[in-house]
Amino acid sequence: MSSYFADCLGQLLTELILRTIIYAAFIVIETQVIQRRDSIIQWGRQAQNRLHIPECMRIFTEKDPGMQVEDMRMAAEILGFACLLAFFGQIGALAIGTVWDPWVFGLVFVGPGCLLGLLWLILALSKRRLSRVPMLVGEEGHCESDILLSKEKADRQHGQRILDRMSNRNWTG
Repeated sequence: MSSYFADCLGQLLTELILRTIIYAAFIVIETQVIQRRDSIIQWGRQAQNRLHIPECMRIFTEKDPGMQVEDMRMAAEILGFACLLAFFGQIGALAIGTVWDPWVFGLVFVGPGCLLGLLWLILALSKRRLSRVPMLVGEEGHCESDILLSKEKADRQHGQRILDRMSNRNWTG
């Protein structure tokens, strides 16, 4: 009985600690990254120009908003997870004494490298989409496309079109 209680208590504490860490990470992303969005985008544009990155590989557009808020939030989350993987890999390297162990090498180099490569690809494709489609910039940098409407707006417009068609018809036969 006490073993079962200890297992449940351990699982509960682990869940509590993990949820607290995740919640704190989201708060840090909102307060430290999203609120400094303009300066991050300006710094990113300068870095792209100094490094002479080809246009197809750039992740910040030259015109405002530069990057959508959702993309920046996702990038911060993935970057934080990649840093966490590398941190655990470094702890493993200290414990084992070598970086060449397959698990340590995977946690330190392969995992974060794949995550960051995938993140770069996602952001580059998002930048292409953002630069090709005419955008309307709303409050807080959220972008709405004239072509890519949200499902709710599209449903509302579709319903309005049906009502317009019904009102224009002569139903009296």
